Amino acid sequence: MSERSRRLNVLMLADSSSYNSPSLWVNGTQLIPWFKRNGCNLSIPEAFPRSAAGLLLAVPGVRRIAWKGLLPILRARQLQQFVPRADVVIVHKSITAIQDAPVLERRLRKLHDRIIFNFDDATHECGIPYLDERLSLADAAWVGNPVLVNFARKHCPRVELIESAVDCDRYKPKTDYSIGTPLRLCWSGTPSSYPYLDLLREPLRRLARIMPYQITIMSRSRFSYSDPEIHERWLPFSHAGEVKLFQSSDIGLMPLPDRPYERAKENYKTKIYLASGLPVVASPVGMNNVFIADGERGLLAATSDAWVESIRA
Repeated sequence: MSERSRRLNVLMLADSSSYNSPSLWVNGTQLIPWFKRNGCNLSIPEAFPRSAAGLLLAVPGVRRIAWKGLLPILRARQLQQFVPRADVVIVHKSITAIQDAPVLERRLRKLHDRIIFNFDDATHECGIPYLDERLSLADAAWVGNPVLVNFARKHCPRVELIESAVDCDRYKPKTDYSIGTPLRLCWSGTPSSYPYLDLLREPLRRLARIMPYQITIMSRSRFSYSDPEIHERWLPFSHAGEVKLFQSSDIGLMPLPDRPYERAKENYKTKIYLASGLPVVASPVGMNNVFIADGERGLLAATSDAWVESIRA
């Protein structure tokens, strides 16, 4: 078989597993069929067996031991096992915990001569070090936001802007636009984004005095405002459940504070709301200003008053 016709073997390594990392799912796992159609085999070794995930995620002490003690050992073994067979290696965020020094990335640099670094968060804006070094250890970088492009070009010789893709076979436009009673609001995200929900606390309190509504929050761990004025429910996250939630909701909510870290986010949630044909009310921060034409594809709300009025509208 000629070099031209041989399928390209692409290896992706990350700091987590696709079953507990939406970022890895979006930038890796969901792209496996696309890679295959285009002549590439994309493999993503799991950090830990799926059977152990429940324990690792549920018990804080065990999780810390796993990520700090076991993950570096497992990933080091995977470097020896998988890297020699790979034509290209993609590092998504980091090989071990993102807060740790890039020890295995340095080892990978000695083992392979085609390394791509992919990241989707401005971790340097949160005081997390080593993003610049991880970029400098790669031959090319792939990011999904112009803000991240500008940062990456300071440390990496080649940077490509490739926005995260939405699976439109999964997220399809809703067909029923009859307004629910009470009004059905929704938010889907990760526990790390819970602080953003506090931006909705006052608007939701005020909205309760004006009209009946229910906000459904979907995430991997339980969330509650613990506020009797806010009419809420929580659902555990699943990919199928998220699609069903969007199809049955009236408005998707995307609150963000206006800070450097959030301005560099890809705002994937806004994309999947729009792909689902779901009207959106969002903070005018970062990529939301690109995705949402105010008054056309959604409404932008910068203040508590604006949130209340936009949801009512």
